[in-house]
Amino acid sequence: MLRHVLVILLFSALLAPPAYAEDQPPNVILISFDGYQRNHLWEQLEAGEMPNLERLMEEGVYLELNQIDTKTQTKTAHAQMLSGYQNNVTGVYANRLVFHPLPTGYTLLERAETHFGSENVATGFISGKTSNIAPVFADMEGVDYVSIVDEYLEDEKGGTGEKFLRFIDDHHEDHFVAFFHTKEPDKLGHLYGENSPEYHEGGLRCDRYLGLILNKLEAYGIMDETLVYVCTDHGFLEDGYEHPNEPLIWLASNDLRLEANVDETRLFIPDIPATIYRSLGITVTEPPLRGYPLQSPLPPEAEQRMVIWEDNEPPELRLDILSESTEYLESGKPLELGWTVSDNLGLTKTYLVAERHGVDYFNGSMGDVLYESEHIVGLEAELSYSLDLPFDEGMYNITVYAFDERENLTTETITVGTDTLPPTIDSISFYENQIIYKDYTLWFIVFDNAELSRAEVRLDGETVESCLFDDTKKDQVNYPLDVSEVTNGVHSVTILVYDENDNVAEETHSLTVDKPSFLFRLTVHILAFIDRIISTLIGR
Repeated sequence: MLRHVLVILLFSALLAPPAYAEDQPPNVILISFDGYQRNHLWEQLEAGEMPNLERLMEEGVYLELNQIDTKTQTKTAHAQMLSGYQNNVTGVYANRLVFHPLPTGYTLLERAETHFGSENVATGFISGKTSNIAPVFADMEGVDYVSIVDEYLEDEKGGTGEKFLRFIDDHHEDHFVAFFHTKEPDKLGHLYGENSPEYHEGGLRCDRYLGLILNKLEAYGIMDETLVYVCTDHGFLEDGYEHPNEPLIWLASNDLRLEANVDETRLFIPDIPATIYRSLGITVTEPPLRGYPLQSPLPPEAEQRMVIWEDNEPPELRLDILSESTEYLESGKPLELGWTVSDNLGLTKTYLVAERHGVDYFNGSMGDVLYESEHIVGLEAELSYSLDLPFDEGMYNITVYAFDERENLTTETITVGTDTLPPTIDSISFYENQIIYKDYTLWFIVFDNAELSRAEVRLDGETVESCLFDDTKKDQVNYPLDVSEVTNGVHSVTILVYDENDNVAEETHSLTVDKPSFLFRLTVHILAFIDRIISTLIGR
């Protein structure tokens, strides 16, 4: 009897959650292995290649989750993973659709600093990616250690893996909350493909460093007071190089309270930070979290998330000019815009964005966000905006972005302003020190933000070709240059392209005409004639 009691007690001890005091919250480490396809993970687990993750899953909990977004990408997933909010709050809808960074104070690291006091908690944010991480978390405040460097776990300069371990070394005596993010295996999938040896090795590398992290926690005697959550942000296209719609993700943890939801199929990324907030004893009410803490079974209202997740119909949108219709804005004369938007399940938000022609927007930025609506409640809404561009003279695309609950997107665009930008000429047929010996075809591609009007080709200042464009912003021009009447030597070729507002682009190139002499050409013809006669005589 005593033996049975001891076995039961020992089994209970192994399965018990980390033993931290009620008045002392646990340490938390959230680890994101970027782009780790769920099926590939299980192939490696079943092959016995992932001993550390397998250990965490066997002693803890494994859950299968979904990324709810229409774009399964790094920026939007991590904005949700670190905050608990979806896109209409974060402003991050996809890698190339970012209206603003995650608002200051919204990450679980910042909330930990505020809740416990900066002197009572050490926080760390370590990522191996820059372009898809830095723009989202540009406005974090109060986090003790931030490293966002484009590097792998193992790198010539040390890599992110060493930074993970060093953070634990530096703060093992503190109460800490940390986020560790790897470039692997996602980047390797983009370079070599999901089923490549490189992607596979990236997963093995993630497991090795997970083992080093767990071993270090045990060596410092803090494993029992540290909650470790390991997940991925999105899946990966089978045998592919991208992840356009790969929402199947996973979560493993030593937090045994998550067993309440092991059989659920409607878990989403925002549930991860909601769970961590519950573990830390942090209550978040403003804005309300979209996720649910997984230490308790999901409430019945969570069922609605699956209905929304299966919605692929974008909202309907109509953009109107309410004031006197005019193509261009006049200084001091606002343009009154109105738009109506409706959806079958529910709306969330609209944005009004101005983007200037000829300006490149990087890292997913959306130009100037003129207006961001409040969260829209209901199936239909009417909105308006008085547009008075406080910008430099030029042409602007004014776009309304409308999102529904599933973040399906519809856009409508009008073009306003004054066109001062010339067309763009892409000259394909010119190169440096160009020499031509016979007739030569010049060809070039032209673009414009408005409409193209006409093009001219000038040889040594004289127009030799002129053409008109018909209602197009892009075209290709071909001109066969006849050099029979052109003297040998260096000549200039000038291309001029006009748009409908008489903005002109001009390019001048030099080329050298080097036609053979008359005697040389006569000799060639004679030799060819003799060759034909000889061929006829000998019967070739």
